[in-house]
Amino acid sequence: MQQIIRFFLWLLQTFLNGFYFAAANRDIRRNVPASCVEYWTLAVRLKARKWFGWKHKPEKPFSILGMKLYAYSVEALSLLVQEIFLNRQYAIELSSDTPLIVDCGSNIGVSILFFKKLYPRARVIGFEPDPQSFQMLSRNIRENGLQDITIHNMAVAARSGEITFYSLPNKPGSLLASTVPGRINGEAFQVPCVTLSSMMPGPVDLLKLDIEGAEVEVIRELAASDALGRIKTLLLEYHHHVSQDEDLAGMLRILEDYDFTFDVAAALPPRPGQFQDILLKSYKRGTAPGARPRLRLAVGEAR
Repeated sequence: MQQIIRFFLWLLQTFLNGFYFAAANRDIRRNVPASCVEYWTLAVRLKARKWFGWKHKPEKPFSILGMKLYAYSVEALSLLVQEIFLNRQYAIELSSDTPLIVDCGSNIGVSILFFKKLYPRARVIGFEPDPQSFQMLSRNIRENGLQDITIHNMAVAARSGEITFYSLPNKPGSLLASTVPGRINGEAFQVPCVTLSSMMPGPVDLLKLDIEGAEVEVIRELAASDALGRIKTLLLEYHHHVSQDEDLAGMLRILEDYDFTFDVAAALPPRPGQFQDILLKSYKRGTAPGARPRLRLAVGEAR
């Protein structure tokens, strides 16, 4: 009986989420029924995998808001769609119709597709160190006919050269792959790395930084080179309690020194000493649409 109740609750939640997903993304696609069906299809395929062991074929794309999305894992894609398109945690108002967007930690490209849907004339520079994720990223950009995008199969770090990267070979496209030791128990190998300041061609309208624990050292490098002053808006996922030498307070001080203010979101409740993902939406003080120059707390956006 409990299983039946849980199934109908899932069915109701999925049904409602489909309408919310379609309504939330009407600025991207106005065909609400088609958007609902695409969301429901993804949800059903995820449930079929969990319940019946349904095998996902990476060569078969999902249709999301009229886009073709190829993915190694239906679980990972579902999570990305929930965060980026359902919760719209990367939705942000920029002052330019032709912004320069730098996307660090592009994974398979869902965030880049979202940014290009919001700002079709944007120039995007993406960084993804994982070779398998980079292959899928390249395919998603190519299959959707996106222009003005440059992607690099390398990590951003405090120095240029090579860096140890940790991934799960049996889970290509994992959202946990990282340059931080201990982030995952995975295979270690060397990948090219570069300082972000050396790859910024000029003022950046939006920097999205989701690099699984390496964000503090990148912010420090941007500050040391003074490139942080050329960034107008920052979307930063801070991975709390990933390593012993983390420094959230220090990173926030650096951003405040460059006149950034913050909106903060955390999906998980406080759990002393345990991992927590925190999303910082950072703007130059006084420039956020409708924002006040103070810290605001919200719950439920970041993973």
